[in-house]
Amino acid sequence: MIGNYILSGRLQAIATTTLSALVSLLIPPLAFVLSGSVVGLLTLRKGSAIGLQVLIASLIVLLVFSKLAGLSPQFSLIYALVIWLPVWFAAAILRLTQQQGLLLLAITALAVSLIVAIYVSIGDVSKWWQEWLDVLLETAVQAE
Repeated sequence: MIGNYILSGRLQAIATTTLSALVSLLIPPLAFVLSGSVVGLLTLRKGSAIGLQVLIASLIVLLVFSKLAGLSPQFSLIYALVIWLPVWFAAAILRLTQQQGLLLLAITALAVSLIVAIYVSIGDVSKWWQEWLDVLLETAVQAE
């Protein structure tokens, strides 16, 4: 029922993708399931070009919503890069090859290249994470 609604048109897909992203804010552990499944279904059924168009349109809608709600626009960009883009990439590879083995190989190659890029650009990753955790802890303590 929801799948048919998503696949019935681009506007419905954009609305569902954006709404599922907003709902997943309330339940962060389910973000990939709620919002990623919409992107994955659309890309698998309609193609990677339409999936990417819906992804970009949903990102624009999220950016506008973030601006109106007074949230940081970085949140929308991070959401798109961390959740939507990897799911879109995996669905596009699976649609193209129709082989799960090649899908796993492509995802592994992407993950390894991202890890190498992080180590090259940041250097000491454990120190970087420690600094971020310190900032988050200070912010949480100041809020109380």
